[in-house]
Amino acid sequence: MGTFSAALGLENVTQCLQCSAGKYCGTEHLTAPTGDCAAGHYCIGGADTDTPGLAEPYVLDCAD
Repeated sequence: MGTFSAALGLENVTQCLQCSAGKYCGTEHLTAPTGDCAAGHYCIGGADTDTPGLAEPYVLDCAD
């Protein structure tokens, strides 16, 4: 999770793109990001949840 690709027939997750900053990719096999990060949160590239926390390596939580 945390990736997507509009290309079909890929053989490895390394062929996918990291989810875009401000977006999240919450499931596998996505052709586009799942959606925007939740209000009060900011996702840098590779987010796999819309409400990121500081423990996740690819996201920053700005809710404080």
